[in-house]
Amino acid sequence: MSATAPITVVGGDGGTSFIYWPGQDEVVLRQLDVWVGEHQVGCIKITMNDGSEKTFGQPSDKHLFIRFDKDEYISLLTLWSNKAEDHLGGISLKTTNGQTFEAFPTEGKPNVTPVEVNTACGMCVGVLGRADAEINALGFMFI
Repeated sequence: MSATAPITVVGGDGGTSFIYWPGQDEVVLRQLDVWVGEHQVGCIKITMNDGSEKTFGQPSDKHLFIRFDKDEYISLLTLWSNKAEDHLGGISLKTTNGQTFEAFPTEGKPNVTPVEVNTACGMCVGVLGRADAEINALGFMFI
C-alpha cells in the first residue's frame, strides 16, 4: 500500500471502533451515502470501485449521496462534530471534477469549528471511526 496521509478523526469517543480498508491501492471510494438525524450524522455507507461496500450506523429518513466518476477524487474535505461534540455533525466535500456535497443534521450546520482534512492526492482508500446506532466519529484514509 502507498503511504496514507495523516488521518484526522472528528467526533466523540463513544461507540465501537471500526475500520474499513479493502487493502489494495487501486480500490478507491466510488460512492458515499450519508443518512442524517436531527442532531448528528446517523449512518454512512462506503462503496468502493470494486463493488465492495460497508455500512456503519443505522439508516434513517434523510438520505444523501455522492457518486464519483472514474478518476474523480476528493480535493477538499471538511468535517464537523455535532454541537455536543459527541458525534459526527457534518461532512462537506468538493471533488476534482467540481462536484460538491454536504450532509448536515436536519437542525442545520453545527455551530462548532470545522476541521479541514488533508486529502493528499484525493484518493480515498478507506474510513475509520466509532459507531453504534449513529456515527460517533469518522476519519477518511487518503493516499
